[in-house]
Amino acid sequence: MVIKNAKFVISVADAKSLYNTETSEIAIAGKSNVGKSSFINYICNNGKLARTSGDPGRTRLLNYFEVNNGEFFFVDLPGYGYAKVAKGEKAKWGAMIEGYLTGSSNLKNVFVLLDIRHKPTDDDKMMVNFLFHYNIPFTLIATKADKLSRMQQMKNRQMLASEMGVGVENVYLPMLIPESLLEKEADHVEGFAPECAVVTKGGLDTLEENLIVRPTSETLFCEHYAKIINSYRDLPKLYNQWCSVVRWEKTTRPFLRGSEFLWQEGHTVHATE
Repeated sequence: MVIKNAKFVISVADAKSLYNTETSEIAIAGKSNVGKSSFINYICNNGKLARTSGDPGRTRLLNYFEVNNGEFFFVDLPGYGYAKVAKGEKAKWGAMIEGYLTGSSNLKNVFVLLDIRHKPTDDDKMMVNFLFHYNIPFTLIATKADKLSRMQQMKNRQMLASEMGVGVENVYLPMLIPESLLEKEADHVEGFAPECAVVTKGGLDTLEENLIVRPTSETLFCEHYAKIINSYRDLPKLYNQWCSVVRWEKTTRPFLRGSEFLWQEGHTVHATE
C-alpha cells in the first residue's frame, strides 16, 4: 500500500466517546519519548502532520489521522511511562488507552514503537502482554535506528526481540528515510556522493519530499566513526562489515546473480596530513 495523503481529523479526550471512523484503524503506541509523532510524519511523508515536541508527554489525547481519503485511520495513543506526570493523570491516560484498545470495533493492528537504543521498559512489556491477553494483532517497530551504526542496529534488534519474546524478524526497521536526512551527510564528508535509489512518487502522485531507500554502507558510518574517534591518535581505524545489499544496475554485471546479495566491505579512516 502507498500512502498518498493524510490529514488530522479529531482529538478525543475520553474513551467512552470514541470517534467512529467506519473503516480500519491502526493504533500507534509507545512510551512518551519514543518518537510516535515523528514516525507518523515519516510514514505519511508529511513533516507537519503530527505535532512533534522535545518535551515528553505532550500527546494526551486520542488523535485520529485519516489516510488516503478514508482508506484507513492512524490513531495516535497517549504516550506512557512519563515520570513527571501526576499519578492521577497517568491513571487517566492508562484508562484512555485501555478503553480504546478494548472498545474500538475498527481496530485492526497496533504499532508498538520501541527505542532501539535501549532495553524495553516494564511499560513496553506490559503493553505487549495486554495485546497478547486480548488477542489484538500488533507490530513491533524500532525507532531511533538512525542514531546507531548498522552493526549496532542488528545487535539491538536482536536484543529487542529477546526482551519482548518475539522472533527477530518481528522487529521492523523503517526501510526508507527522507532525502533531507541523507543530505546531512554532505555536511560531514567532502565530495560526498551517495549511491542509493530515490522514490519520487506514491502511485501517480508526486511525494512532498523524496524518500531514499536506506543505504547500507558509507552513508551510515559518519556518525558511527564520530563516536569512536576522538583524535588523530585513534587513526587509522578499520571497520569490517558484512551486510545484505540491494543495488540497481543500469547494466547487469556477470558476477551479480540477483538484485540482493551478501557483501563484505572494509572501511578505513586515516589521516591525510
